[in-house]
Parts: sequence; C-alpha cells; structure tokens
Amino acid sequence: MRTIRLQSIGWVDAKPARELKLNDVIIWNFGYTSTVKSIEPKEKTIRTVIISEDGKEYKRDFRPSRLVAIRTGVIS
Repeated sequence: MRTIRLQSIGWVDAKPARELKLNDVIIWNFGYTSTVKSIEPKEKTIRTVIISEDGKEYKRDFRPSRLVAIRTGVIS
C-alpha cells in the first residue's frame, strides 16, 4: 500500500481515489475524518458524497489517481 504525509499526523496509508469503497474513512490534515457515503464515477473525476465528523454531507470530486489517506493505521 502507498503512503502520504499529512500535516500534524505524519505518514499514513493511502490509495488512489478510484479504489475508494463505501464506508471507507478518509483522513485529512490535522486528523479530521470523513466517511464515504456514495461514489459516482464521472467523465474525468470520481464524485463522492462524504459525511464529516459533525454529520454534515459534502460532495467532493477527486481525480482517479489522487492519493487519499485512509484509516488503516498510522505508520509514523
């Protein structure tokens, strides 16, 4: 699995947005998290609906190759 570095967290596991699955937990800088509610492939992007920690829903578009940090364990 690949890794990326997040601010104030360090190196975490990541995968390309095209590999996201429902209920994956995305980790953002400073430790914020979101849960993937739905995934819809578009022409050049992957549109997701995510639920933030405070329960609000947001639409977020990713390029398919964009690395997204996911919760599987912090490396360092």
